[in-house]
Amino acid sequence: MSFWLFLAGFMAVIWVLDGLRLRRRARSLAVLAPTDEEPSADMHFITRQGSILDDATRRAAASFANAHALNVLVLLPGNMPAAEAMLACQAINPEQFRKERIANAKCSGEAILVRSALLERFGQEYAPPASARDLARLADQLKKYAGTSMDLAVVPWLQASPRDWREQGPLVELVFGGLARPIMLLQVLLVVLGVFLIPGAGIAACLAYHLQPLLALGGTSVRAKGLLRFAIFRVFYDVRTLLTTGPHHPAGRQEEIEKSRVQYRELMAGGTAPFFEGARPDCPICGGTRLKTAVSSRDWIQFKPGVFTLSRCLECQHLFQNPRLSIAGLNFYYKDFYDGLGQERSDVVFSHGSAPYVARAKMLKGQAEPRRWLDVGAGHGHFCCVARDQWPGVSFDGLDLNQGVLDAAQRGWIDRAWRGLFPDLVDTLAKEGAYDVISMSHYLEHTRDPDSEIAAAAKILPQGGHLMIELPDPESRFGQWFGSFWMPWFQPQHQHMLSARNLERLLHKHSFETLTWHRGEAHQPVDFVFSMGLMLNALAPPTDMPWRKPATIFQRLWNKTVFLVCLPIIIVARILDKSMAPLFRRPGWSNSYRVLARRMA
Repeated sequence: MSFWLFLAGFMAVIWVLDGLRLRRRARSLAVLAPTDEEPSADMHFITRQGSILDDATRRAAASFANAHALNVLVLLPGNMPAAEAMLACQAINPEQFRKERIANAKCSGEAILVRSALLERFGQEYAPPASARDLARLADQLKKYAGTSMDLAVVPWLQASPRDWREQGPLVELVFGGLARPIMLLQVLLVVLGVFLIPGAGIAACLAYHLQPLLALGGTSVRAKGLLRFAIFRVFYDVRTLLTTGPHHPAGRQEEIEKSRVQYRELMAGGTAPFFEGARPDCPICGGTRLKTAVSSRDWIQFKPGVFTLSRCLECQHLFQNPRLSIAGLNFYYKDFYDGLGQERSDVVFSHGSAPYVARAKMLKGQAEPRRWLDVGAGHGHFCCVARDQWPGVSFDGLDLNQGVLDAAQRGWIDRAWRGLFPDLVDTLAKEGAYDVISMSHYLEHTRDPDSEIAAAAKILPQGGHLMIELPDPESRFGQWFGSFWMPWFQPQHQHMLSARNLERLLHKHSFETLTWHRGEAHQPVDFVFSMGLMLNALAPPTDMPWRKPATIFQRLWNKTVFLVCLPIIIVARILDKSMAPLFRRPGWSNSYRVLARRMA
């Protein structure tokens, strides 16, 4: 009984505090005022089906966009339905949204103002959004092109077009992803069961849950339609939303999965042997022959077939994948991870907060004044996009193997895209000249030969040029605690786990001197939650992967049950990561480190 009493009290406090947080967000939304300023010819209004924008709204939106130099403006109706308004405040922190280039923008509304130049650069065909989910997805895509020149604003006189209650579930799923249904179901269960198990505290928690919308939106510029009714009957609204919440994939995704299933069947026809080279008998760093198995793992993320081994050299302590992946193996295991079927999921991960990118960019403050910066392993360009605010006027180029680097150039996140292997492009890049900074953030561990990567950087950089590298730290005790479920082992993609000492050896070999080390500062507080997530994956493997057999209804039911039961553990793990982060920002505990080096000769 004491546990349920504590849980009810804890949740009541959480709902009240969260309501206050959402209220701050609602009050920080911009509000449009009437004006006589006519929209310019380069302004386009994308409205959801069934919505009609009056001239007063168009003029007010145009005036606000001009006054704040905006390329995109999402228009929120003054009487937005209460459930949709709550979700908008949960999804977006307006103050942070205006400052961060890569912030989440999954927010529905009535229309979106877009300037023609950005729309042309966007270059994708779109139909008038048919639902709240469609408009929110389009807004999120446009944010990637608009950066900080995008905002949201309430139009007090604008009336919301008719909503279908079945739209709310898909919108919730878009905002919260796979967590949507378990979180909502857990909340509903806590509210209902709490009333019966512990009437006093349970009723208090129930009241906090139902009054939260009033606390969040009451008296703000978001005059939510049906707010009182939604607050009183919230549990019933949430049950109704649950019935429409589930996997709502973009059009054509299921067909793409089925098409890929045929391709994977052909790729796996010969088993996994073609995906590996022979095991090597010596260490690639020092040549030592005394090796032992340090980690044996499966692919705990995608669940592609195979067993992967990290060997440890007993002479220099280097850890490396042995046997390593062949070229065919690299193609197989990277396929549909960062692009293709996995692009949307990976983009969510890389867009989750800009703090790590800012910390990397700031490492050069007081050490260099860069003019041209090459980011190797740029991915979709998130680092370069964020680093522009720290280094205005610097030209940022990106290099990667995947399509994402070309998309980054189209978005304007990087100035020039290079697609290929870094050592293969070194002569071309050297002829270009003028790069005075090269960065490799969580890239070197993916490469087949770190020595050749650093040699390539030495060939391109002039004397006095800077090389910044960030890597997972194999000396972290978390690797021992969680074994193969420690995320930084990241098999089968991570092929070399370089310690700070071994990285310094390679840097000195190629005439780099180390200037600054961040051993604890680079720690990212995710060890507990990510490791628990991988263990959860092992219990309930993902079901929508074309390299696996189609899931049965029982497998899907098992996955949902496991996720629901384990969700409290994930929440506790997240709290542990955040609360204990200051203790782990030190060598031996930190999961990452970074170094800034300068080329001497």
